[in-house]
Amino acid sequence: MALKVYYGKADRLYENTFFRSFVSQVSALFERNNIEGILLGFAETDLNSALKPDVVIFTANVALIVEIKHYPDTKKVMLPNENDFKTSPWKTDIPDLNVQGGNKSPNPYIQVQRQCTRLSDLLQPAVNLSVIGCVVFDHDVEIVGSIPGRHQKYFSIANSKNYLNIIHDSINVSSPSALHRLDRVLSLFDVQPYTDISPIDADSIKQHEQEQWKLKVKEREVATREQDLHIREQRVLKVRAQLQMQSQTEAQKKAAEEELRIAQRDVELSKQALALAEIDLQKQQEIRRTREVDLAIVQTQTSQTQNSPSKSWKKPVLISAIVLAVFAVAALFFSQKGASALDPQFRTCGEANENGYGNYQEGVDEEYAWYEDRDKDGIACEK
Repeated sequence: MALKVYYGKADRLYENTFFRSFVSQVSALFERNNIEGILLGFAETDLNSALKPDVVIFTANVALIVEIKHYPDTKKVMLPNENDFKTSPWKTDIPDLNVQGGNKSPNPYIQVQRQCTRLSDLLQPAVNLSVIGCVVFDHDVEIVGSIPGRHQKYFSIANSKNYLNIIHDSINVSSPSALHRLDRVLSLFDVQPYTDISPIDADSIKQHEQEQWKLKVKEREVATREQDLHIREQRVLKVRAQLQMQSQTEAQKKAAEEELRIAQRDVELSKQALALAEIDLQKQQEIRRTREVDLAIVQTQTSQTQNSPSKSWKKPVLISAIVLAVFAVAALFFSQKGASALDPQFRTCGEANENGYGNYQEGVDEEYAWYEDRDKDGIACEK
């Protein structure tokens, strides 16, 4: 006995990535426990265009709908209380960011329940199965709160660490009705047999996702450093303006000069921190690009092995590998070019003009944001 997997088309890239790992883990679960089942990924049906679950798992006793949620920046998801569980949003630890329900549903619970109802209507009366639902977050998120008791029988929530246990508990139930021919459901959906062409295991996928997460962290760090530098440069300008005031006493001038010295030192420290952050960002970008090329090559080599009885190369596959590698190299070239194409940043437009720079146009040149557009004509540091 084993799990047979069929597949439609995912709407988003992350769904394909997680689905590959998901299928591998769930297939192993079914094999270990000697369970027969059918898994449909991103299946659609002409009989009901609104029925678009991410995953449906059929066993002889139950049909389990799984909706995949991708919120990698969140660490916590807060569930509504029992009275508002059907109507209130699922909030996260990020302000103003809620877990979307899809199809204009107020939250994922209602989204899943609507999908369960549509699937149940589609199956009956030919197939009489209990239909239950589950929301799976594709990363390790903490669920704060609990599912009200009356909903726990047919709804569950899981993350990347515990979804196998949740799925096992959901399908390991008895039922007064049983589906003895699982393949009967296939005629209802537009799917094809699923073949994973890559030997990429779950650890490799997880490592790739961690590298993408590190890249986002580096990008945010650079943005924070840039903002910090801008604030400190504004402070320098403010202190210089104070020094030019004629009404200051000698003591006030000395205090302002000391403050200016500290502010200028802080600016230099911010520039150094920004430079280091930009170097780290470039390194992380290179790591990600290298990983993507490696994964593409591994997939290509496996595809050749599976599709060719001999050691001969298939031209389309070889071309695909070359194209992927070329795009990766091109991306590296242009990202490095873009990072170094900006003009040096000066304290004032006067200094920029003295060094041969200026005429920065709003909406075109990034350098425009560095300086004050005094006449508000859309051009900063006019020569």
